[in-house]
Amino acid sequence: MSLLTQEYSDVMRDVGSLLDGNSEWIQRYKKYISAIKTKSSIIKDARSKFESSKNLDIYLPMSKVVKANSRTEFFDVRYKGQSVGEIFVKNSGVSIRFQTSNNKYYPEYPAILFDIAKNDNKDWHSEEACCFRKYFARSPRRENGKNLEHDFESQLLKQFLKHTSDDKYLWNIQPIRLLEKGYFQMPTPIMASRVKDGKIGYSKHYGGGVDILARQGIGKGICLTVIELKDECLESEPPEKAIMQAIAYATFLQKLLRTPEAAPEEWWSFFGFNGSIPARLKIRTVIAMPKGAYNDTSFAREELYIPNSRDCLELHYVYFNVDNDIITEIADTSLNC
Repeated sequence: MSLLTQEYSDVMRDVGSLLDGNSEWIQRYKKYISAIKTKSSIIKDARSKFESSKNLDIYLPMSKVVKANSRTEFFDVRYKGQSVGEIFVKNSGVSIRFQTSNNKYYPEYPAILFDIAKNDNKDWHSEEACCFRKYFARSPRRENGKNLEHDFESQLLKQFLKHTSDDKYLWNIQPIRLLEKGYFQMPTPIMASRVKDGKIGYSKHYGGGVDILARQGIGKGICLTVIELKDECLESEPPEKAIMQAIAYATFLQKLLRTPEAAPEEWWSFFGFNGSIPARLKIRTVIAMPKGAYNDTSFAREELYIPNSRDCLELHYVYFNVDNDIITEIADTSLNC
């Protein structure tokens, strides 16, 4: 038991109370999983209509899944985790809209792309789109306004997706993807970015998203895994406090998987598991951050039991080494099975 066990329990209790007092999320998440199932063929077909580009990743936020229809599908284009464009697939072809408000921080960003009207789309094979892809293929560094958390998230996702152990930093882990076609961030109705300060709230569809949702472990020991990522190890936000955000999101997932009206078995299948949800559910709950002076391991493998259930959250840490903003290795982790 760590010194913060009671605070962790308070977070779980508060999240449970928020969810019980705001039931609108139940039908909304049932609609989310229904949209994933019914629109899967539309999205897969749309994704096949444009090629991958060097250094550019395709994300499928839940909001874009819900918007997708037989006429238009949407994809988020990100560079090092930061949104830099949006792809539209229509019957007339593939086009892209450039996120110039984000892209202005990249050095020598092509002037031709700044001159495009805010809501003007360009054909995927146009001169402008080719210029856009070539620019990001050169791996430009963001001058200011850089969000390292997004960058680290992108790096870890690529690492976790590897299937061979030769150059994989952390074994026995695979991120959950949406239809195997794009990165996916599981949304929650909980706003928990300041939970370490005792502030947590219910935010409907504006709640925070899980940084990385994965399956981790071996054989029957594979668990749903919630990873909260930080770009620094700070005295003001050490890992034993930062993990509270992951605890809040993991508590929501447990509630989702135990609420019959929210189609829990369909969510369980979407998360990549076969069979029924186990009678005793364990969700690994992880804080990931660079190795630093304030790294703590006292909470590792602590089990927090969800009130009135046999389910628990199992706490873990991942500390990684960084050189020139590049993750070079996992320095220490309790996820060793």
